[in-house]
Amino acid sequence: MRRRVVTAWAAYGALVLVGLVSVVVAAVNRVGTSSLGSSAGLTLGAVILGGGLLATVVVTGVWGLQNFRCRAALHRRYPDAEVLTARRDDFRDLIDVDALGIRYQDIPYFVGVVVDEDGISAWAGGDPGEAPRMLALLPWSELGPLERSATESALPRYVLRSEVDTGDGVVALQLSLSSAWSGGLLPQGYRTSGETLAALEAVRGRPASPRRQ
Repeated sequence: MRRRVVTAWAAYGALVLVGLVSVVVAAVNRVGTSSLGSSAGLTLGAVILGGGLLATVVVTGVWGLQNFRCRAALHRRYPDAEVLTARRDDFRDLIDVDALGIRYQDIPYFVGVVVDEDGISAWAGGDPGEAPRMLALLPWSELGPLERSATESALPRYVLRSEVDTGDGVVALQLSLSSAWSGGLLPQGYRTSGETLAALEAVRGRPASPRRQ
């Protein structure tokens, strides 16, 4: 499992790097053969490379800003809980949008996840002046065993899988946990996902507390 994930991501990274270098080389060659000379070509190449890196940083920050705020607010509210990032689609069959009075598409793509004595809950919100709102709570009594596996996609990622007994049936749960610093853009690695699983199992053994609102 680990070898398949590492190989796929290494190949993806190499492909992106080759593409970026090819663009820079093409730009350098194009300018170098013009009247501007080779020095201008090198300058343009450096600008393109720097611009690409800057754009990556900006997109990552903007895309993950709401999730950063949401997790920060949840950390303040539940300092003893494990606060993670997952995808809203991980909870698609468990979020009652009618009861919440919202549209599913209005939920951010990345949501905050709180894991404590109550169970696993999904949260959204956290913009300035707005407190995060709970979307779904999965009590430990309704959750089956958690296990780590890797998806079968072309670009696999580690996930935590379980089953939820909602009373109306059993729903499969797959948590696509992301690295905290990326705001959801990058998945957790082998070591981090293993540490997350261990942390969740440790929380599961704590005595239950009064349910939050």
